[in-house]
Amino acid sequence: MDFLPAERRVLQRDGPHLFNIRYWSDELRRLMGQGEKVTIKYDPRDLSRVFVRIEDDYVEARPADVTRPAIALWEHRAAVAELRDAGRRAVDEELIFSTILAQRALVDAAGAATKSARRQVARRAHLAPTAMIDVTPAARDAGSDPPRPLPYFEVEEWDER
Repeated sequence: MDFLPAERRVLQRDGPHLFNIRYWSDELRRLMGQGEKVTIKYDPRDLSRVFVRIEDDYVEARPADVTRPAIALWEHRAAVAELRDAGRRAVDEELIFSTILAQRALVDAAGAATKSARRQVARRAHLAPTAMIDVTPAARDAGSDPPRPLPYFEVEEWDER
């Protein structure tokens, strides 16, 4: 943890912000909006979690929008550069992630074509998607028809003589 890069940030009322991404942790609620700067440590290979130093301990914070994919800092910087080149002066979290997903789709499509594209695919191979909780209601709760019984098959009986 000591060797991770760090940034000093003020905890906003809606959580810590780092690289235009809003993070959240319930353990930080008592300190939010007080105007004090805290040290935020991050792993440049995976921005899906950051560590906020509170007193002598670290509190883990995840992106406030849990549907966001894990990204690396180099992907973030490439997306911001792409948006700046397109003439965007202000970038927000939604634009950054939509640009990263578009760039990933483009690289995946060209993955077999060039060596650099294959290298980019390999660089983010460790960013596995996080498991999501299935909150869809069961089919029987939605008032649908009861499940149909399976058909019976005839069984041949053989005499063992």
